[in-house]
Amino acid sequence: MSLRSRVPAALTAAAAAVLVGSPAAGADGRATIDISGVAFSVAHVDVRQGAADVVLTWTVTDADPAALAVSGSVELRQFAGATAVGATTFIPYDAVLVGSSPGEAPRATSRVHLPVPRYGATPEAVWRVTKLTAHDVNGNFQALRGEGVAEFGVTQLVEADGPVLDQIALGPAQATHVLDTGGGVTLDYRVTATDLQAGLWKGELTVAGPEGRRIGTRFSMSADGRPLTCGFGSLSNNIYDHVECAVQVDVPAGTPAGVWTPARLALTDQAGNTRVLNHPAAPKITVI
Repeated sequence: MSLRSRVPAALTAAAAAVLVGSPAAGADGRATIDISGVAFSVAHVDVRQGAADVVLTWTVTDADPAALAVSGSVELRQFAGATAVGATTFIPYDAVLVGSSPGEAPRATSRVHLPVPRYGATPEAVWRVTKLTAHDVNGNFQALRGEGVAEFGVTQLVEADGPVLDQIALGPAQATHVLDTGGGVTLDYRVTATDLQAGLWKGELTVAGPEGRRIGTRFSMSADGRPLTCGFGSLSNNIYDHVECAVQVDVPAGTPAGVWTPARLALTDQAGNTRVLNHPAAPKITVI
């Protein structure tokens, strides 16, 4: 099977991944770190019958003789046509540099696994590497970014419904009455939502307070190679389909005392479907 990926050296100027940062250059004027051979293990995958695991590989070459290892990260995202849909998947990596032959710079071949879900916004979509970085301890840095790094197609099921709210609760240490000593206060809510198909992506909680004041706070899923987080809270189950998000609402200094209550909640899944709830059931907080 041919790989449907594009190595930066073979791209035209219009489609090539662009260099970001300020990589150090060697004696020949070229960047000290080079990223090449970026490719997925498949050109296309059909996940309608079940989720799949796709492997991304690439090679990092470092011309700095004092460098022993490289680190970096891969950012991946699904696209429906030209539109990016869903959260960015962020995967960190570390690799040891190994000499290949006399006179050649040490290199490392790295690989990461991307779990491909069954549901998305469109029947046919594309997963792309949106950014790939590499750096060593001596300050050498290289990054590839943009359309053209690597991609594969996916046939998937379409998600049509937005997430379902399970509950809005107070954070573990949040009291129902809070004293503002003059510097403003932070109200800590927990929003729990379920989306068994595409999974939760993001949301916005709006609370209403005294004198018609309203404060909106956005929150979203974050996958950075460690356990998933949503808002300010970590997820113990490490999945998208049933999550608790920590939402902290900052009430600024000088705001009149009074009662605050959630007035609107918007929840969006990884396929871009949004469900809006006005005046959801939720506990009130009195600021005095």
